[in-house]
Amino acid sequence: MSSPTPSPLDTLSTLIAHCRATLASASASTDTTSTSTNNTTDALAALHASATLLRAHITSLSVALRPPLTAGGVERFAGGLSAHVVPSLTAAALGLSARAHGAALTAEARGATDALLAAVAEFAAGARAADGDMLARTGVVWSAADRIVALGHDGNCGVVCGAVRAWQECVEDARAELRRWIDDDDDGDDDGDDGDAWDRPARKSPLDPRTAATAEAAVKKLKLVAILLGAAGKRRLTGAARLLADVARVDRIADVAKDISRLADDLGIAFYEGEDLEDVVGFFFCFFFLSLSSPRG
Repeated sequence: MSSPTPSPLDTLSTLIAHCRATLASASASTDTTSTSTNNTTDALAALHASATLLRAHITSLSVALRPPLTAGGVERFAGGLSAHVVPSLTAAALGLSARAHGAALTAEARGATDALLAAVAEFAAGARAADGDMLARTGVVWSAADRIVALGHDGNCGVVCGAVRAWQECVEDARAELRRWIDDDDDGDDDGDDGDAWDRPARKSPLDPRTAATAEAAVKKLKLVAILLGAAGKRRLTGAARLLADVARVDRIADVAKDISRLADDLGIAFYEGEDLEDVVGFFFCFFFLSLSSPRG
C-alpha cells in the first residue's frame, strides 16, 4: 500500500525545516563567499522581493483558511509557498556574501530569514491544528517579513549605523558611570538601597590627586570617543556620503565601534578595581586612534 500523500501544509513544514538547517549551516561557516552560483540577480533585491511575495501568499492563505474552508485555496497558496516563495527566499539569503554585501548585512539578513521561516512554520502548525488563532500568526509573519523588507532599503550601511549607535550609547553609559564614580561621596557604609541599580563598587576613600586627574581625563576622552562614533555614523553610514561601495570599510567601522565599547567598560573597571591606569588608558586610546588610521578594507 502506498503512503498517503502529505498535505500541502505538511510539505511546507518539511521544506522549511530543511531550509532553516541549510541557513544555519551557511551562517556557521566562516567562508565569505556566496553559496549561490547565480550571479545575474542581486541577492538583496531578490530577498526583498521574496519577502514581499511571501507576505501576499500568507495573507491569501490566511483568508483561505477561514470558515468555510476552501481546500483548493489552501492547496494553491500553500503549494505556491513550497514550490516558489520559500525556495527563492532561502536561495536569496544564501546568495548574500560578506564580500559583496557586507558581513553585518549578511548576518542580519540570514538571521531575519530564519526568523521569517520560523514564523511561517508556526503559521502552518496552527493551520493544521485549526486552533483559530491565525490572525495573530499572520501578524507575526508580516512583522518578520517587514524586517527583511527594511533591510532591502537600509543595506549594509543601515545595519552598521544601527549597531554603531548602540555601541555609542554604551560608551556614553560608561562615561556617565565613571563620572558618577568620580563624584561619589559614599563612604561605603550605606545599608540601604537608594534606587541606583548600577553595580559598580562604591569608593571607600577619597580619590588621590593622580587617580582623580587621570579619571577626569578619561571622562573627557570618552566623551570625545562618543562624539566621533556619532560622526562616523552621520558622515560614513547615512546620507549621500555613505560608503555604499566599500562594504569592507563599513564592516570595519562596526568592528571598531564594538571593540571600543568593550574597552570603555574595561577602562571603568580598571578605575573601580584599582588596576594599572596608565597601561589601560594608554591601550584604550592607542587602539582607538590606531583603528581610525588603519588602511581601508
